[in-house]
Amino acid sequence: MTYHAFMRASLPAFTLSRIVPWLGVSLALLLIAHRSPADLAVFSYVLALFSVVSALLPMLLATSGNVTSSLSHNETARGDFFTAGFTIALFIAVISGLLCLGVFLCALNLSSMRNIDMQAFKILSLIYIPAVPLLSLNLFLQLFHEASGKSSGCSRIKTFVTLVGTLGLLIMYECSTSELFTCGAMAYFFITELAVLICLLKLSRPYKHFSLREAKNTASSLLTQGLPIAIGLGGQKLYFYLTIERLATADTALVAQFSLFMSSVGIVTIPALALSQIHSLHTSQHATASAENYRLGLSWLVALIVGISFLLAFAGRVFFTFISAAVINYTPGFYSAAVFFFTTSACLGLALAHLRARNDTSAPQLIINMLMLGGVIPLVYGISWQDQNVTTLIYLQSAAMLMGFLILHRRVLKIHRDDKVARLRTH
Repeated sequence: MTYHAFMRASLPAFTLSRIVPWLGVSLALLLIAHRSPADLAVFSYVLALFSVVSALLPMLLATSGNVTSSLSHNETARGDFFTAGFTIALFIAVISGLLCLGVFLCALNLSSMRNIDMQAFKILSLIYIPAVPLLSLNLFLQLFHEASGKSSGCSRIKTFVTLVGTLGLLIMYECSTSELFTCGAMAYFFITELAVLICLLKLSRPYKHFSLREAKNTASSLLTQGLPIAIGLGGQKLYFYLTIERLATADTALVAQFSLFMSSVGIVTIPALALSQIHSLHTSQHATASAENYRLGLSWLVALIVGISFLLAFAGRVFFTFISAAVINYTPGFYSAAVFFFTTSACLGLALAHLRARNDTSAPQLIINMLMLGGVIPLVYGISWQDQNVTTLIYLQSAAMLMGFLILHRRVLKIHRDDKVARLRTH
């Protein structure tokens, strides 16, 4: 299948399976912003606190889709890989749950707790923690089935579960007290992840689910490939937590604004991230066409960026106001910051996905972490946030991502030059 045909066939399902769950999360934040704005800061703080564990460990399985795609012509090997991968995911799930409990106990003594409702923090944390182990299982199952040609099935599962979950949120919003609704909104994560797991397991019935022998044979290569990505995403989540920690000590209103912005712009960015994942899978299958794929991927991405930026120019105020209620003050400057963030995030995502398909993951993730943690975080902690608004933080983060993309773009071009030299030598 050609690149254009593969992209046209896959992009709608990949986008839908990622955007629908995010809409559910955004709805939870939106409803809290409307019903109980005072709870939004602690709700966001809990999500940020556990985001390092919930992102880092599941992403050890991040290359599962690429491996599955490379085994597309060998059903037996693909079945063995499913058994190994799911067994590994089970162990990661247990470890992630235990780590979350450790993080919870350590967080009780953090300085930022002075500005956080301790009782609410304890309740919301204990509600959220059971959802974290399910993330590893669901990520592996989704990546495996998408790469096996069942992306539409994954999309339908995510859509159905999210619709039922959001209906439950709306019913609670109308029928419960503010405190009870905040707890119910946090429980949404566990309930929906559990429902998705049950549905994906039904999709996985032809495969064997547990084998220590298969896991031992596969663990080293799978985890070695995924470790740089996990560290990279863990670094991004650590950046997010450190930022929230700094804002919480200065002004909890900024915590709510930043969390709502990241949630809102996250929805806008999902089509570009879905495009990057599809690009990575196609490049894994057609490594010899890597340079051409990259040029085509950039052209698709530019078209997507222009289209979404155009839509935001007309509907951005309604969209961000709907998501954030009165928490975010939408201005032309905010629109510019949001478009800059979306553009740089999308470009960086494509470069990372392309390098992942070429088995180059360690250095790119190290570069991004150095820029965010070594470049942006010192600035975040050096700024007096009493005199700043959230757009300052958006521009700082976007500038770092732009620099990261330019560095990785040069790395991609170098790989393609090396490919060309190698082909000339063989002839």
